[in-house]
Amino acid sequence: MSFHDFLDRSPLGLERYDVIRYLGSGATSDVFLVVNKKNKRLYVLKQISLSNMTEKDRLQIKQEIFVMDKIDHPNVVKFKESFTGDSSVNIIMEYCECDTLEQLIERRRGKGRPFAEDLLVEWMAELLCALAYIHSKGILHRDIKTSNIFVTRKNHFKLGDFGVSTFLENNEAGDWRMIGTPLNFAPEVCESATYNERSDVWSLGVVFYEMCTLRPPFEAHNLFSLFEKILTADVAPFQPGLSLRLEEIVREMLNKNPAQRPTAQELIHEHWRVSASHPSHPSQNPQRGRLTQQLYGPETSSAKGWRCSCNRMTGTSICPRRSRGSTALRCRES
Repeated sequence: MSFHDFLDRSPLGLERYDVIRYLGSGATSDVFLVVNKKNKRLYVLKQISLSNMTEKDRLQIKQEIFVMDKIDHPNVVKFKESFTGDSSVNIIMEYCECDTLEQLIERRRGKGRPFAEDLLVEWMAELLCALAYIHSKGILHRDIKTSNIFVTRKNHFKLGDFGVSTFLENNEAGDWRMIGTPLNFAPEVCESATYNERSDVWSLGVVFYEMCTLRPPFEAHNLFSLFEKILTADVAPFQPGLSLRLEEIVREMLNKNPAQRPTAQELIHEHWRVSASHPSHPSQNPQRGRLTQQLYGPETSSAKGWRCSCNRMTGTSICPRRSRGSTALRCRES
């Protein structure tokens, strides 16, 4: 199948959408907010220029579209359709009404106000479910970072931007290319070792650390110093008052040895399942009741009406649930 045959070449194409405004750009693409003329729904249009594009570039676009088309999870940005224009490839995706996680963190950092722990637990659960799901489909994301995590109007998180993702079966030959964002590189990536699903877990651990502390775990003035810190330095202390259990989860994800680093599925199973007998169980602290309910129990996943979508999509026996009484951060903070 040729590159163009792979895409929808319907004569309607872009004519089905009106551009509302420009959202931003990447190295080879421009991103717009668009509205479907028929159903009046908002979407994101990623427009990739075909000029000066190599065959390798075209295969990468084809890979991105194929990956997105395989994914159907409430915490992953949804793909709608793709088609070619005269000089571009156009990808239509779900629009998340609010900010990126990067923007949320920047605002909180500016105000000196860390996120509440109950919010951190809910959001971490959603992102771990998303990562476990794409790994269950044999997909590696390869560029998990705060700017690739989007916030919906109902305060849910969605993982997006699969532009450099790949499939596990295509990675077995030892793909060590330094693809992604250096601040989120796993130690094995810094050493040019094979990228695998545990490398994605490290990158998500970097995101979780930044959610907890409003700063990256490792920073440096140049790439060499950054890699040295990632490979050898200990993670800086977490903010005072953060529970040891939450810190433990992030430190497990930032284990420098990939063989000892848990998978996303293992983290969900261990930390959001039965933990009533855990020695650090915080049941004595009434202020942490919601955290106790979400992170430590209850014993089963049969709470009325609340089953994580991972149950049916990845075979997860027990997954975190979102609290009905959530006082979650609103889309636009005051």
